[in-house]
Amino acid sequence: MRRLLSLLLVFLVVFSGCSSDDEADVLTVAEAEALLQGKWLLTSGSQDTFLDNGSFVRSEQLSLEDPEYLSFSGGNVQVEIFDKEDSSRRLYNLSEGFVIASNAGKITLRFNQNDYEVLVLSQEQLRLRIEFDNGGEYLLKNYNFTKTK
Repeated sequence: MRRLLSLLLVFLVVFSGCSSDDEADVLTVAEAEALLQGKWLLTSGSQDTFLDNGSFVRSEQLSLEDPEYLSFSGGNVQVEIFDKEDSSRRLYNLSEGFVIASNAGKITLRFNQNDYEVLVLSQEQLRLRIEFDNGGEYLLKNYNFTKTK
């Protein structure tokens, strides 16, 4: 009987200190907004295509010919694409406010009339996902960014 109680006590001590790691990974909106501040360089991207019935069609890497940046400052975001041959020549520029929200533990960003799910956000890394219907096809795009400053 003592042996059984000893085993039960050891079991309780070992497993009572364990907690779910998922709880520690959930960011608040304020924490996410603070981590976003700064300039982010797009380093890679991918696109998965599915039919509306859910059948997988293809996966491809997105072309990153020209440097693309996201810059967050306060409640504004700036999207910039520069010419790879002439880094002072801006090919695209969009500056507007963004909305950040949390729903069921997921952080989303809304800008440029799109909702992006934040998959990863740290001091150095940002991964965004956007999903949309493309007339008979369902597209899932992932964008990976590294903080530059």
